[in-house]
Amino acid sequence: YAESTLRDTQAKDDAKALVGYGLAKYYNKRKDYAAAAEAGVLASDARRRSAGELDREALQARVDRMIETYTIDFFAEHRRLGLGTDQPVFIVGLPRSGTTLTEQILSAHPDLHGAGELPDLGRLAASLVTDEESALFQAAQRLAEQGDVASRELAKRYLKSLREGATKGRTRISDKSPLNFFQLALAALMFPNARVIHCTRHPRDNALSVWMENFNPDQQWSTDFDDLAFYRRQYLRLMQHWREALPLEILEMPYETTVADLEGQAKRMMDFLRVPWDARCLSFHKSERAVQTPSRWQVRQPIYTRSVERWRAYEPYLPTLVSAFEDDGDA
Repeated sequence: YAESTLRDTQAKDDAKALVGYGLAKYYNKRKDYAAAAEAGVLASDARRRSAGELDREALQARVDRMIETYTIDFFAEHRRLGLGTDQPVFIVGLPRSGTTLTEQILSAHPDLHGAGELPDLGRLAASLVTDEESALFQAAQRLAEQGDVASRELAKRYLKSLREGATKGRTRISDKSPLNFFQLALAALMFPNARVIHCTRHPRDNALSVWMENFNPDQQWSTDFDDLAFYRRQYLRLMQHWREALPLEILEMPYETTVADLEGQAKRMMDFLRVPWDARCLSFHKSERAVQTPSRWQVRQPIYTRSVERWRAYEPYLPTLVSAFEDDGDA
């Protein structure tokens, strides 16, 4: 039935996408990479027809404006805004870059809590601007114009959501909405003492994992490897700027290093979060906490390295996966 739906010219694109993504995972698990790639192509083509393509010009313009607006001087001028708490930890990166694994390790520590993917930072950003999508980059600018009282009120609203479900007295609480990298200027104005953990992964492994996932249709960049490469370049450009301009401390967490040296990376993370080492972080997969992301089944297992260099199995079947990332130094 699934195969016939995928090839049925009368079937709706949404149905084809749903079935195709499922089949791609099924064949991948059976190591039938040719069939998985074929199902993935049909699924992503169907999703692309219904969701549309990435507007590259708009994305690049948005990142340009953010880099121009949120300078070192901007943050120096507004350093008195927000709340002094250092409780929030923002785990950011591309989807499927190890953000869920990172939060599971963190939340296994008795002094820390993982709140999961919260929509609140994006919602607060949208509440500050009128024309939601095109003006989202202006959210921090608007908050700066509103001043001290508004910034503290907004920060309190965010903290209320962040602390829901956390045991009282947790030193730090993480929000692992990966695309919050777009809103780190707003986060810095609200919480100048917050910390950021930036998860990275090999570009082709990351792209393949995103491309095979049935993501929200809003993520139009996820259905095509050339778009994925473009999106990734813009995100890296923005993260490089944040490292130079933001007053927030940022820890880099490469996925490949984490799975190769769990204890070393977990200790680095605990040092960064200023909490004493606790060996329970190594047993993160025994945690009972709910995980609502595509990685939920993976973080219930001990650490494994089989997702590293996974793209090579698909190299013969997905030529654009290789060509799209040829300009990336780490490809």
